[in-house]
Amino acid sequence: QMREAKTAKPKLKKGCLTPALTLYYSSHMKILPKICALAASALTCIMLAACGIISEAQSEYAEADKWTFGKDISLLETYADCIVLGDGESFLALSPKLQGRVLTSTFDGANGRSLGWYNRTLLANGGEESHLNIIGGEDYVWVGPEGSEYSLFFPEKELFIAQNWKIPAAFSAEPWKLAAKSKYQAKFEKQAKLKNAKGADVSMNVEREVSFVSKQNASKILGVEIPDSVKVVAFQSINKLTNSGAEAWGEGGALVNMSAHSCFNANKSTYAFVPYKEGDQKQLGAIISDPYNEPVGDRLSVAPEYVRLRVDGFKVGEIFMNQKRSKNVIASYDSERNILTIVKYLSPTRERKYLPALWKRAADVFDGEALSVFNNGPAVQGSFFSEKFFETTTYSPALALEPGKSQIHVQRVFHFQGSEYDLGIIAYKCLGLTINQLRP
Repeated sequence: QMREAKTAKPKLKKGCLTPALTLYYSSHMKILPKICALAASALTCIMLAACGIISEAQSEYAEADKWTFGKDISLLETYADCIVLGDGESFLALSPKLQGRVLTSTFDGANGRSLGWYNRTLLANGGEESHLNIIGGEDYVWVGPEGSEYSLFFPEKELFIAQNWKIPAAFSAEPWKLAAKSKYQAKFEKQAKLKNAKGADVSMNVEREVSFVSKQNASKILGVEIPDSVKVVAFQSINKLTNSGAEAWGEGGALVNMSAHSCFNANKSTYAFVPYKEGDQKQLGAIISDPYNEPVGDRLSVAPEYVRLRVDGFKVGEIFMNQKRSKNVIASYDSERNILTIVKYLSPTRERKYLPALWKRAADVFDGEALSVFNNGPAVQGSFFSEKFFETTTYSPALALEPGKSQIHVQRVFHFQGSEYDLGIIAYKCLGLTINQLRP
């Protein structure tokens, strides 16, 4: 099954909007009264159910320019809770109520743009996550897999279709315990008891540590000198999963993995890049899998050493890459705003098996992916309005843990803004790509 575009009609509650949200809806939802008045129409109901938000008017501002970090802090303090980590002009916003996720970040202080995407409409309405309506955020963790007989997202004996897909409440609806906090770090904890598609019980403890990474430390981690003129915000999440049950996890009953997800603003000027290892397909597998069968062109291209996907939020698309091909890094570049984003994850030093992310009962349960990039949007470009975001995901290997044993999955996110010359040096060192390759 292919993932559908993650959009949904907002259900606005009277008096629930902050001034910032009021401004947002005044520019986005000018026809909301008309839609409500025609809600009884069968045609309208069908369109809303199938396609999510319908808008006749688009904002004159791109998604990346609508929200400042300060406005997001006000929103989060009103409708969730908020922890701010950072220093100088670089900050992260996190929420224990929202599963310890990093919602957004900035390298320009309170008046700087918010670099992460999250579903402000869903948050303000107190709605529930679904396959059409996720919370999002710049860094959050799930325990899976989504696909195969070991899936934790589908009930036992149910079809793998959108109506049956559900994020476990521990990772979408329930708050996490804030175990510790400092100026630069926050630790979260959660206990969960789940059941997979085989009917096996899966008990776990999840610990999550999010750390702000200074410019100096970012330079050390990436092995590149970052000029003073380049603005930076960076952080890492260390996600630890422990088998808290009495039975070992394995092929007989329960196999799990961890995935770290990052949602960012989609724009006409932004492309995602995935460097890959070249080699024989028989040994390494296909370079990517593309469930939406996007024709090669501007939206998706496979060049020597890297794959490029347009992430503009105008047409749904997604690519996956296995660990044999992956170089453990995903990047995006917004050429209009000169923002380079790099997402890195730590992979095992030896070859491991991976579980499938696609919604399918796989013949080979270890024919799985190590990373993916998803561009939200309608199935037909420009047909309907959809939330403008794209999502990167990195996956841990399959985890067959004995009772009391643990495994970690580490992801790091770096945002840079500067001149093309400076960003080109950083991109070449971290990605092996030149600034000319990053340009549209």
